[in-house]
This record gives sequence, structure tokens and C-alpha cells, in this order.
Amino acid sequence: MKIPRWSRYFILITFRFITFGTLFGVVAFPLIGLLIKTVHSPLALAWIGAQTLGLCSSLIGPIIALVLTARKITASSPPEDAKSENPPDR
Repeated sequence: MKIPRWSRYFILITFRFITFGTLFGVVAFPLIGLLIKTVHSPLALAWIGAQTLGLCSSLIGPIIALVLTARKITASSPPEDAKSENPPDR
């Protein structure tokens, strides 16, 4: 049984979005914490950032992946009414 290409594309986009969102949380939260001088340690802020932005990106990631996959599928498929778009010359 062959797995369709679009399902791999969907999984890849979702995984990338969640990974980048989590890594951004790990980097951004300690930096912002240093700027506003919080009482939490940078390690605690990195953990909170990974949890917070990891959750957000895991909720939004599949939605964005679904939209991008649908756009890719419709862009790669040929138009159905190709005959009606080009009328014959007279």
C-alpha cells in the first residue's frame, strides 16, 4: 500500500511548525525574562516557554498544515474545464 504524497507533506509541515514554535519558546522566554528582570531562572523560563509555545503551535500547526496542503493539491491539479477556457478559433 502506497502512502499518498499529500499526507507526508501534511505531517512534515505540522512537525516543523510544532518544532519551530517550541524552540522559539525556549529561546524567547528567557530573553524576555532577562529584559523585564523576572524572579524565575532562565531554565524555568525556557521550560515555561517550551510548554506555552509548544501547546500553541500544536494547536495551530495542523490547521496551517491543512490549508497549505490543500493549496498545494489544488495548485498541482489540472483545471477541470480546460476545454471551455480556450474556445476554438474561427
